[in-house]
Amino acid sequence: MAFFRKLGSIFGTPAVDPDVEAQLLRKSEDSSEEDDVRFVRCVVLSDTHNTLKPTPEGNPTLNVPDADVFIHCGDVTKEGTAEELQVFNEWLGHLPHKIKIVIAGNHDLFCDPETPLKEEKKNKKGTEAAPVRSIDDTRKILTNATHYLVDEVVEIDVPIRARGSSSTTEPVSSSSTRKRPLIVYGSPVTSKFDGYYYNAFGLSEDEQIKRGSWNKVLE
Repeated sequence: MAFFRKLGSIFGTPAVDPDVEAQLLRKSEDSSEEDDVRFVRCVVLSDTHNTLKPTPEGNPTLNVPDADVFIHCGDVTKEGTAEELQVFNEWLGHLPHKIKIVIAGNHDLFCDPETPLKEEKKNKKGTEAAPVRSIDDTRKILTNATHYLVDEVVEIDVPIRARGSSSTTEPVSSSSTRKRPLIVYGSPVTSKFDGYYYNAFGLSEDEQIKRGSWNKVLE
């Protein structure tokens, strides 16, 4: 509060009313643990390129910090194959995070129904073959992700942590029904690079405008 008083004197705005300040301080001191801590902890990864694999003991090979929400926002794979996604999904299943969100990247070719894989590139006539995959095919692989987002918004109710808690495995507040909403929008769309093989979800600027992916961010 003294900080805001200092700012008020600098910018010529009225100082905080002493009575109001005292009330705010008392409210802060008297607040319960439930009212005091309402933060949501997120851990975000990207561009891991097939480096996330379970060990023979079944433990994750990366020491991922504990959090309420785990988000991988692109380039899970290196070559974009279903096999790489399956390995990642197995690794994902070992994480303790209750909410696991995955968004594809330009290397994740299998995830994009519009991008042919190497084995789909040429048909018998030597012309480019049409992909025969769907977004649901990716969801069937990523069974350990609670959400796989493709130009989508998801609203999640995250349990409020207990005061001083550093682990998502510990009990939350004394009222287990208390939760905090978290809204996440995920899109795999990226800029298209001509002649570059790893172009999943790659679109030109005009194509991105036509697709309207980024308009949904404002909704």
